[in-house]
Amino acid sequence: MMILQIYTHIPDILQPCIDSVKRYADRKNAEYIAIEKEKDSTYYHVEAWADKIQLEYEATNDYLLYADWDIMLCKDFDVGGDEPLFGDQHTNLVWTGARSNIFKAILDEYIKFEKSNINAKKARYRIWKMFNKNPIVKNKFNPNTYNHLMYSKGRS
Repeated sequence: MMILQIYTHIPDILQPCIDSVKRYADRKNAEYIAIEKEKDSTYYHVEAWADKIQLEYEATNDYLLYADWDIMLCKDFDVGGDEPLFGDQHTNLVWTGARSNIFKAILDEYIKFEKSNINAKKARYRIWKMFNKNPIVKNKFNPNTYNHLMYSKGRS
């Protein structure tokens, strides 16, 4: 099992979220990977960069848990099994299960968008549409086992 988080500078308000994911990784004896990027451009540029990294990991790793920086895992949170699970906004909390092939198909589409020089905001919107079309996203985490602070919502 691998646990991934991607972020820029962590505001104090989000440190407890990061810590909750690290504690879960410790409890599960899982490999924890944090990828940090200096904020050097617009919000959507950083978000598009993070989306692509997230998809690259999800497309190549079965049994990967990804948690956004504003996800707080509760003590009773747990994950396992072969089927993917998704958070309230599909990509903010993701368990790949044994189905990384699903994410590979979405990554391939993302790369097509990237090569067509589509802007980052439109690429992010199209990724959401691809996830929404896939019936697998109906498999959701129990909403009582995590909190989404929605820190990034509405930023630009």
